[in-house]
Amino acid sequence: ALYFSWQITVACLIAVPLMCLSFYMILQSGAGGDGILGKEAYESAANLADETLSSMTTVAAFTGEIKAAKRYEGNLVQAEEAAIRQGKKLGLGTGLLWGSFYAMMGIGFWWGGRLVINSTQQAMIDNPLPAQFYTDPLYEANLMVATASCYYRPIGSFGKGDPIPYTGEAFDACACGLPWPPVATALDTSDVDWAVQMREQGFTGDDIVDMQCGCSAGGSDISLQSSCITPGITIAVFFSVMIAGFLLALIPPSFQALRKAQLAAGKLYSIIDRVPGIDSSKGSGTFVKTMEGRISIEGLHFKYPTGATKIFNDINLDIAAGETVALVGESGSGKSTIARLVSRFYDPQEGRVCIDGNDVKGLDVRSMRDHIGVVSQEPLLFDASIAENIARGKTGPEPATNDEIEAAARAANAYDFIQAFPDKFNTKVGARGGKLSGGQKQRIAIARALIRNPSILILDEATSALDNESEKVVQAAIDNLVGKTGTGGGITTIIIAHRLSTVKNADRIVVLGSKEGTSTANGSTIVEMGSHGALMAKKGLYRALVGGAHVDSDSNGDERIGDETTEVNSGLKVEVAPEPNELKVSDTATIKSMDMDNDDNTQSTDTDKTVTISKKEKDKKLEKDFKTKVDKRKLRDYSRPERCHFFFGLIACFLTGLGFPCVGFLFSLMISAMATTDYEYARTATEYLAGAFGVLAVWMVVAQFFQTYLFEIIGERMTTRIRTDYFRTLVRQEIGWFDAPANSLGVLTSRLAIDVKLIRLTVGQSTGATVSSMTSLLAGVIIAFVAAWQFALAFLATVPLLALSEMINWMLMKGGDSAAKKQLSVIAGLFGEYISGIREVQSFSLETVVTSKVDSMLEEEILTVAKRAALFRGISAGSVQVIQLGVYALAFYIGAVMMDAGILTFEMFNLVLWSLAFGASGMGQAANWVASAAKGKAAAVRVFELFDRTPPIDSHPWNKDGTPRNVVA
Repeated sequence: ALYFSWQITVACLIAVPLMCLSFYMILQSGAGGDGILGKEAYESAANLADETLSSMTTVAAFTGEIKAAKRYEGNLVQAEEAAIRQGKKLGLGTGLLWGSFYAMMGIGFWWGGRLVINSTQQAMIDNPLPAQFYTDPLYEANLMVATASCYYRPIGSFGKGDPIPYTGEAFDACACGLPWPPVATALDTSDVDWAVQMREQGFTGDDIVDMQCGCSAGGSDISLQSSCITPGITIAVFFSVMIAGFLLALIPPSFQALRKAQLAAGKLYSIIDRVPGIDSSKGSGTFVKTMEGRISIEGLHFKYPTGATKIFNDINLDIAAGETVALVGESGSGKSTIARLVSRFYDPQEGRVCIDGNDVKGLDVRSMRDHIGVVSQEPLLFDASIAENIARGKTGPEPATNDEIEAAARAANAYDFIQAFPDKFNTKVGARGGKLSGGQKQRIAIARALIRNPSILILDEATSALDNESEKVVQAAIDNLVGKTGTGGGITTIIIAHRLSTVKNADRIVVLGSKEGTSTANGSTIVEMGSHGALMAKKGLYRALVGGAHVDSDSNGDERIGDETTEVNSGLKVEVAPEPNELKVSDTATIKSMDMDNDDNTQSTDTDKTVTISKKEKDKKLEKDFKTKVDKRKLRDYSRPERCHFFFGLIACFLTGLGFPCVGFLFSLMISAMATTDYEYARTATEYLAGAFGVLAVWMVVAQFFQTYLFEIIGERMTTRIRTDYFRTLVRQEIGWFDAPANSLGVLTSRLAIDVKLIRLTVGQSTGATVSSMTSLLAGVIIAFVAAWQFALAFLATVPLLALSEMINWMLMKGGDSAAKKQLSVIAGLFGEYISGIREVQSFSLETVVTSKVDSMLEEEILTVAKRAALFRGISAGSVQVIQLGVYALAFYIGAVMMDAGILTFEMFNLVLWSLAFGASGMGQAANWVASAAKGKAAAVRVFELFDRTPPIDSHPWNKDGTPRNVVA
């Protein structure tokens, strides 16, 4: 642009600060305070939904549906308000973007028009028309050509009406501006009327004189190489600046992405570079080949790294090899902490923990843990077969054999129920063992611990979460293993439990607490030790915890020792402070909903269907389902309160769509005005047209702002209402409904986060986009056909290609990682499962198994998808260039042929070309929303299916009008 004309370039650049401001506002609409606030508010709602839906049995038991919904809806309102403020910023930013673009056109063409006129006038003064031009026979042929060519029609006449010949200075300037060398060639070869007539009179190309006056003096026949500022130079400058401006639009998102990447990398590298105090991967310390199982704890003082209170205060305990020791005490007394210290998940601040006389700090962590088996209250089972889950407990390089797996299952009293399954040991247990009962999961976990032939077995609340029947079955399996008469044969066993039946048969019971019988805030110590009978006879803390006045030797063992809900005097309820980087189970839902604005991040729950159907058939099925399964009236009712917003939003869409072909219309008129050599007429016309561009700029700012803002209000309020009703519908369902795999927690939270958000596309933006798109196309077609129907008909065939290229362009600007994000959400859920059970992962040395699994999934699914997406983006970007340049090349060729044949004038050509081109541009951008509407329809089908379901066990928490139902007990 600077090369062709620095003056016009500087004029165009006046609008660049406004364009930069618009980019900043668009970025801020998603990355600014409201964007963060909205995401945080919805993440709070998503976590609350996760928490509620994962505990529906408890929620339903305490009729907590109304309270849960009220809390959820409160977060939704905050997210809605923040999103609407985002929409206001986005609308203003988008409007300013287009406004600055049209302002650039107005300023550039106004100043360019002035320069064209002034430079032409100056060139005529410096290099005037030959004085004998009108009288000398030498110029007779030139005069005849100029007389036939130097005329104009008023701009906007579409080539109709009688031409007005130039006179005076205008004629002189026109005569000097004609490209005389090409005219001489045309005189000999062309079939146009003036050439034929002149040849009939005996003139040839040799009679034409290259006069070298005005703008052609010392210049070139090509407009861009003229010594004057020409319309061609003005257009070249404008398009150069415009393209630079659009490329500039690609820079801020890239910097934003780099900034986000740096922030994310900072968090990741802080973990990657962290050297753990206890590192099982190092292989440092004494390698443990065999283990007897003697445990000694000497002068132990300990508190958790992030804990505020001390857990132990001078604990000393010796456990003989093969002995079964039960740890009891109130909640918060440190029972499970001892087990974690033995497994060396933590190191004490003072004292030491020894195994076989060796301080665990001096032992190789992994080889030591290979001799320890752990069964926890909520065992982590992987989404694999029963056999694979048991086999993962095996140590050493050799994989577990079928005989070893079956032997471990028999020892854990699990063989019979496994054989009852149709697939036996090949039965899939589901995520976290969700397809098994609590008792079955615990016995599988015991089998997994036993297959490694442990020297030490830790049973950490292994039966506390089970009902009585399941507890008895699991306890029978434990009793068969531990103790002097157990089949475990010398396994040192640490039992942590609250049920008397679990601990009374232990060789020794260790009672933890405060010797003064007060708070354990200053650390627990060993209060009592002995067998069940001895401790009951002693009538101390153990008997008090059991409730000794009501317990005799014939007790069935269902009593609880130091019930979990008992609070010590300090008010502490939680025994373990979470690790700084510990991930809650509910965080997996947050991971999945991080990209809740991504339209493509929805997965079908129809995992059982393997039949491949064509896209056309899918579309037909979708349309049919949308018509039959979605109550259109109810769908419209969700946005009915915003009827006025919708009406005015459609008007804004109409005006936005109309703006694009209007730009083409004004653009073509401006070219015609600048090509006119009647200086006064040209000056007046360019000023009026520049003013029209200014009006259009304001028009687009206002129309685009209201289109985006009003439809954002409609969409967000509609989304809030649907989410509210959908959440209420979810918590109304009977408990058995949640057991179906199709209604898993991940699926339901995905529906709330993503599907409901997509439904708005069926009513709001897609409708507005359709109006905008059709307005752009129809207005462009009307202008084109009025101007020149022959050329319009020919060029119209290429409009779909231009619209397609524009749509691809906008898709590329939006990004193309949705498929990778979709796969990543699945891996994130799996990873969350591993992190929530990290102690068992480390207990069984499964770090390599877990990382290999995640690594292979990233390699096979994410990397493959990302490469495919990158290849698609590259081909798409290249295709856009090929399509756009090819279409324009074809249009110029057809236009030139028609102009040469006298069918088309220069102004008619420009009117058709630019009206349809800009109209197709608007249609392509709007078509993105229309294409997204299909996703909204699919989401509506999934959501409305549940709206229409009446649960067989319905608590009716709400009345039909949505108000809470008053229940009188």
